[in-house]
Amino acid sequence: MISGMNTRPHACHLSHPLPALSRRVFLGAGATLAVPAAPMRRLDDLETDPHLSASGYFQQLVDPRTGNTYVMPSAPLRFNDEQAIPKPPPRLGEHTVDILQEAGYSSQQIASLLASGAAKSEPNRS
Repeated sequence: MISGMNTRPHACHLSHPLPALSRRVFLGAGATLAVPAAPMRRLDDLETDPHLSASGYFQQLVDPRTGNTYVMPSAPLRFNDEQAIPKPPPRLGEHTVDILQEAGYSSQQIASLLASGAAKSEPNRS
């Protein structure tokens, strides 16, 4: 329900769905009236958005461990006019041993945690 002092005269217009006009018609009307307007994009449409493609927003990332290729958004920030290079996320257990060592656990304690299943590590790590 629409509420507020200034909405009553317009409630009849706002409470009905917008007519089923195409995106092209709405954007054309905005351009004619000098009203800034842009289309709403669905998530599935973003990879083919002309502006995002032209600006290099999306980057392909090859996971060196699996060879799979992923499309990822590039970092929105630049440092010293350089853009950060995306990396794949860490694997489950990839840094477990390092973190436990930094936390002060001994090699024997870490081995015990891994053997008991209380901690997980990459298969190629001990």
